[in-house]
Order: sequence, then structure tokens, then C-alpha cells
Amino acid sequence: MRKFTILAVAAALAACNSGTTVTTDDGKEVTVEGNGSDGLSIQSKDGEFNVQSGPNAKVTLPAGFTAYPGAEIISNVNMDSNGKQVSTLTMNTNAGLDQVVAFYKKQAIAAGVDVSTEINAGEAVMLGGESKAGLVFGLNAGPADKGGTTAHLSLSEK
Repeated sequence: MRKFTILAVAAALAACNSGTTVTTDDGKEVTVEGNGSDGLSIQSKDGEFNVQSGPNAKVTLPAGFTAYPGAEIISNVNMDSNGKQVSTLTMNTNAGLDQVVAFYKKQAIAAGVDVSTEINAGEAVMLGGESKAGLVFGLNAGPADKGGTTAHLSLSEK
């Protein structure tokens, strides 16, 4: 519990863009720095963990994937830990559900993803799969509150 408290305090201080170094109970030093209003970087001798989040954070997706053209970014979280990337992107678009699903299914297949899961649940669609290289792909899409489509894209490297 104490380790969590130390890291939580360090993260809060880092959010103010001031670097903070803390020592954990097992003697490891961890440096936490804010990198702008949308980011946080945690560094230790074991590696580095970077997070950017928020609608204004730069969209960083694995090669071959893009935000839907013209979509409004609602939520954007990019995490990088020792070279492994995790990206989640939530967006609204005026495009229809079928168009959005086809767009991301095409990108996934082009990236080598075996789209092994496709669930059509009324007005919503879920896609999922993995590439031989370890890229895990997920898409949940359905009607947006004000018309069009809301899409939640999740991409992670194993």
C-alpha cells in the first residue's frame, strides 16, 4: 500500500510538470515527470513507461492504423512501456457503422491481424484478433448519441 501511495503522490507532483524521484520500499528509485498537460513519464532502472491521454494528445497508433478520417477524437490514450505500445482511441464520426467497421477491418487485415472474432449485436459490432507478430486488435462500434457512429479502437503489442 505504501508503494502505491508514494507513486500516487509522485504522479500528482509530476502532473505539475515537476520531476520527482521516489525510492520504493525495495530500494528502487523511480522518477516521475509530467510531459505537458496530457502526459506522464515514469522511469526506473527496469525501464520506462510513458502515457499520453486526452482528446488533445497526439494520436499514436501502430503502423497501418489511423484515426477514422474526419472523426472527432473523444478519448485518446497512448502508453509505451519498454518499446511495447498500447493505444486506445474513442471517436465519433458521421459515417455509418458499416463504413467504420469495413475501414478498420481492412486496416487490421493489412497489418497481418487474423480477425477471428466478429460479433454483430443489433446496432453494435465488435471485432477482435491478433497478428503473428503479437499485435492485438479490438474494435467496438455502435450508434453515436447524436447520429453517426462511435468507435472504440484498441491496439496493443504483446
